[in-house]
Amino acid sequence: MELNPDKDIQIEVTRLGEEFQVLPLLIYRYSEAKSDAGYAVDVAEAEYKEMRADVFKEILSEHEKKPSDKVIEAEIESHPKVKKAKRNYLSTKRDYETIKGFVESLRAKKDMLIQLGADARKE
Repeated sequence: MELNPDKDIQIEVTRLGEEFQVLPLLIYRYSEAKSDAGYAVDVAEAEYKEMRADVFKEILSEHEKKPSDKVIEAEIESHPKVKKAKRNYLSTKRDYETIKGFVESLRAKKDMLIQLGADARKE
């Protein structure tokens, strides 16, 4: 089952039975995607921290006497490898937050389906 957020969040009122049948699978699939994205965030964060540590060692080895902490921090944050790792981490975190928000939207869809089902039984 391919994930399609624009389609998956819609409710087909004339097909409530099918909507109720598909919803648990959608919640499972998107929760799985959220878990995968959370893992990717953890990996990206670890890589960013490792890159900072590697660049820190590199900076110390390039100087005869230890520079100030502010100089070291500025050099670390401006290093191209660190900047790339940080962008990757932030991008991965954004993707995770997007999927996390969508899982919450599916829970709202569930509530709407329950209400629509109750309304349909009244009629």
